[in-house]
Amino acid sequence: MGNATPQPSRLGRYILDRMAALGMTRQTDLAEASGLSQAAISRLIFNQTQPRVDTLNLAARGLQVPPAELMAYAYDFGPAPDVRPLNVRAVEVDAVLSPDSGLSDAERAHLDTVLAALLAPHLAKLRRQRSA
Repeated sequence: MGNATPQPSRLGRYILDRMAALGMTRQTDLAEASGLSQAAISRLIFNQTQPRVDTLNLAARGLQVPPAELMAYAYDFGPAPDVRPLNVRAVEVDAVLSPDSGLSDAERAHLDTVLAALLAPHLAKLRRQRSA
């Protein structure tokens, strides 16, 4: 019985499609464009670790897509709506999620889902520390 060839994850297939669209033929092409190592690119493609937000941000830069696009594939939030890149400090989150923020309902809902998933482990850790 031989070893099965690893298959790209959902995120990996998206990355490979974007690479092809940009004329990148090797993982090292994306590594150079993003500032990540080739090994990090391989881990993203083959879902070998839960990707960190900073890693997804760098990969998104190399793939020329908004970070939310990669987060949607990495965390399985479904397809991201057409969104513009946002640079948001923590103190601005409430303002960004408010109805008068200038974001569409779809953009706000997607951002809310992404933030909730990203913050959940940190909030759980804080709750455990407070109850200890």
